[in-house]
Amino acid sequence: DVNTLLLNIGGELILVDSGAGGLFGPSLGKMRGRLSAAGVEPAQVTGVVLTHAHGDHFGGLLDGDGKPVFPNATYFASKTEVDFWTGSDPDFSKLRIPKDRQEQSLAAGKKYLAAIKGRLTPVMPGKKIVEGLEVVDAPGHTPGHIALLVSSGKEALLNAADTIHHHILMFAHPDWTSA
Repeated sequence: DVNTLLLNIGGELILVDSGAGGLFGPSLGKMRGRLSAAGVEPAQVTGVVLTHAHGDHFGGLLDGDGKPVFPNATYFASKTEVDFWTGSDPDFSKLRIPKDRQEQSLAAGKKYLAAIKGRLTPVMPGKKIVEGLEVVDAPGHTPGHIALLVSSGKEALLNAADTIHHHILMFAHPDWTSA
């Protein structure tokens, strides 16, 4: 149930999150094949928005050789998120990442963010990436977790990413977590 979202908006092809890639075994990592089945090749993607820096959302950014999959994309992530994962001493006390996975999560976050650093644009809540695509602050799952408000005329969609893992459980128990 790890999902990505491809938007054809404002003349741009923008991918929201990149899936897990090869980080979590063979049952995930199908995003590239599914893009291709939809008639979209990685070189056509002009923007990639990372809702947060967890492996199941950034793992598809790099190929097996550690090279960016989307050669023509500009990358966007919350400034708070980038600062947290690339900082020298991140405070994990408010995150529900098991202690034994914190170093692994931090190392992966640093590696993947470093690989796109030259093309990464840190964004703040309220920033419009393109007309009709606005960054919404949604901290909690991670310090700089963002949602995206997609709008066209009177219609709108809020892509909440991991703000809610299961609507029935988490609306009733917002303190619960998938971890």
